[in-house]
Amino acid sequence: MLKRKLNIYKSLPIYNVVVFGRDSTIKNVVHSSENFVITVPFLKETILNIENHVKNKMESNLQAGVVNQILSSNIEDPIKKQEHIQNIQNKYKSD
Repeated sequence: MLKRKLNIYKSLPIYNVVVFGRDSTIKNVVHSSENFVITVPFLKETILNIENHVKNKMESNLQAGVVNQILSSNIEDPIKKQEHIQNIQNKYKSD
């Protein structure tokens, strides 16, 4: 969805970073150079690592445009947010 939302930034590299709370236990996760599943204590380190590997840096005004488009997709409604969380939990429920 993010790639579609940011279609005007086709050359923009997209990294998937899923961040869980400090006390979370992450199980059975496969990492790659573009996919990260981490806990909060590793967030800053992960972002810095990604930034160090990006070849073409974006100008500040383009960064602001990307951030605004991402924020406009954020789920604000508490009921919809809870439904989203429940859907993800159901999808990845361990048997």
